[in-house]
Amino acid sequence: MSLKKADTVRLIYGIFLSIFTVAVGFLFLYQVVDIYGSGPQKPFTREIVSEHLSKISIPCIAWIAAVIGGVVLWWALPEQKKKAPSPAYVKTYNLLSKRIPDYADKCEREYELVQRRKTGLLTARIICAIMAVAAVIACGAYLFALSNFASINGQAFEHGLTGAFARLFNVKNFDADPTRGVITMTAKLLPWIGTSLACFIGLSVYEWATAKKVLPAVKTLVAEGAKQRLTPEVKAKPQKDRRVLTLVVRISLLCVAVALIVLGSINGGAYDVFIKAINICTECIGLG
Repeated sequence: MSLKKADTVRLIYGIFLSIFTVAVGFLFLYQVVDIYGSGPQKPFTREIVSEHLSKISIPCIAWIAAVIGGVVLWWALPEQKKKAPSPAYVKTYNLLSKRIPDYADKCEREYELVQRRKTGLLTARIICAIMAVAAVIACGAYLFALSNFASINGQAFEHGLTGAFARLFNVKNFDADPTRGVITMTAKLLPWIGTSLACFIGLSVYEWATAKKVLPAVKTLVAEGAKQRLTPEVKAKPQKDRRVLTLVVRISLLCVAVALIVLGSINGGAYDVFIKAINICTECIGLG
């Protein structure tokens, strides 16, 4: 088998194994949620867990066999000893695109390809932005629509958003079973978040693929511009602004993380995690 066919087989098998792994992971998560909602006060007993895991034993065994088969396949197929690193198409494209002249003779097709990529990339970014805004609106509507949450201590939420934020700092205002609420909330919000994430992943793949495809045309335009002395002057942008922006973003994320940690400790989240850790050690792992 040639090296090119071997690389193709590895790529196809890698995609298959990745999708299979995600599917098996979802099966595990579904069984965990099903066990939790089965009814008993302590549902994660050895008998109940064994019963539910036996339902997905065939996919799990098939996944283990697929992993072993992948190891054998990688070992058996021929492979190049040293592979050249994949070129940074997007970075190279962005650098060269700044040197494209406004016009160059006999390069209409190259200009058309570049313009087509710009239009397609702009459209993809707009779609991703719309999807992200829709996800934010949907998640915000669910989180701040207090009717979606169970009544707390026998009383429904009152005083709108102000009352909701006030209750975040008092553990007594929360349901005695927050895990069930988290599962429900995840089921409602995960499709929006997952779709938005998939859009941005698709945008990255599209940007990389189009940069790889159009890069020869950009190189041709830059070369023709250099021959005809039409290459525009590229002014180097100061790096200081970018460093300041990066520092501001990092500090902002750090502040948000610290605030959420403190908020979780105040409303009893740390205690809930501690209790769950004890239950895992004593009931699941068997240290007790």
